[in-house]
Amino acid sequence: MSVLRRAHGTTAWSPRSTSADPIGDPFPVGFVAPFLHRAIAAMAVAVLAVRVSFGPDLTPGLFVSVLLLPVWLPCLKRFWGARLLVGGLVCALASGYLLATLASGHQILSNAQLNTTVLILTLIGGIGVVLWSRTYLSSGQVGCSFGAGLIGNALIGGSSDLAAGNPLKFVWAIPVTVSVLAVAAATRSRVLDLSILLLLCAALTVVDARALFAVCFLSLIVVGWQLRRRRTSRRTAWVMTAVLISGLAFAIYQLSTALVLDGVLGADAQARSVAQIEASGSLLLGGRPELGATIALMGHRPLGFGSGVVADGGDIAAGKAGMASVGYDPNNGYVDHFMFGGKVELHSVFGDLWASFGVVGLLVAVLVGLLTILGIAGRIAQRTASALQLVLGFYALWNILFSPIFGSTPLLVITLGLLLTVRTTTTSTPGSQSTPDATKPPAANGRARPLRPVAGAAR
Repeated sequence: MSVLRRAHGTTAWSPRSTSADPIGDPFPVGFVAPFLHRAIAAMAVAVLAVRVSFGPDLTPGLFVSVLLLPVWLPCLKRFWGARLLVGGLVCALASGYLLATLASGHQILSNAQLNTTVLILTLIGGIGVVLWSRTYLSSGQVGCSFGAGLIGNALIGGSSDLAAGNPLKFVWAIPVTVSVLAVAAATRSRVLDLSILLLLCAALTVVDARALFAVCFLSLIVVGWQLRRRRTSRRTAWVMTAVLISGLAFAIYQLSTALVLDGVLGADAQARSVAQIEASGSLLLGGRPELGATIALMGHRPLGFGSGVVADGGDIAAGKAGMASVGYDPNNGYVDHFMFGGKVELHSVFGDLWASFGVVGLLVAVLVGLLTILGIAGRIAQRTASALQLVLGFYALWNILFSPIFGSTPLLVITLGLLLTVRTTTTSTPGSQSTPDATKPPAANGRARPLRPVAGAAR
């Protein structure tokens, strides 16, 4: 990796770069041609999306992130919250092992412990690689590379029962969505963003992808809202944006519930949703009864379990009681074998982080959600958020609450890698940053260069 290393001393911040442009590398170019750097960055990002495992969940992306460690590690300091996030994940790993040593009377599976460790290292390295790739590639180009990797993974990945039952939803929906929105982001066309989102919303109703449909529909509204004329200050706009997102999310949930119950999203989705609401009184709790188990287990074991720790009979009974409280019958193979058969699997990023790493893991989940919200809100306030960033960000928030961490890791990598914002030399709200040189453009022939939109408020 010596060809990729550069001596410190020269910055490449460009006052003329836009939010979708590469942010610039703080190291002077060596003898390796810039196009080769871009090719390496694009290939590295694509490999991150491939989930073919070797041994204890070792993926090609982890190997790539280790090889590129000398170049992405220094880049962390340039992004707001990056070092805090990586430090939190490292502390979570330590907390998981500490809790495991204190879990007297519980079985500890070394393979599960190793797999959990590898997963967190993959998350750390993947985020670092994506942040480094933004040195050479625009957000759209990064998205295109990752989308290509997702499509390749879908082609070579193993099949599952869910995938066999509905491959368009469980295999192709995410890769196609990310890929087409990345192309739109690369063109920087709001019209293309809106057009693709409209097509995706129509297509997702056919394949019964309820969550992704709601995310795309919410993104469609926000992209359209960004076309408004600016009438408020940036700080006021940021607050209004946060309120808008919260209100829209609630409205989209109510609308999606009405649509699915009316059969607009398909007869299968309608029947399943009716049964879920009748069982729990809520579409969310009925569709994700694991939340009931999570809440019950947090009351039963507030400190969490620990890395690789297996739930005992009392833990399982508490979890099942929590699921039964929302109208779900927990006496089935899914609960016995998937949720509690090995390590504790609670079908949510925050639940899985808490189970494996305790309170520290729960704080990391909160940090991930906060950084995602700040990244989205800051860009919307500046009207620079692309449909790709919105869909990734909103879907990441959904995954934090309702999807297992293993399946969510690839999208968390690309989402945080694209949404973390560049640090500034002046005080500003995270998510609405500019580069140091962009705030003070150098003079050319005695005259200051005109500024285009600030770098880092990435599209």
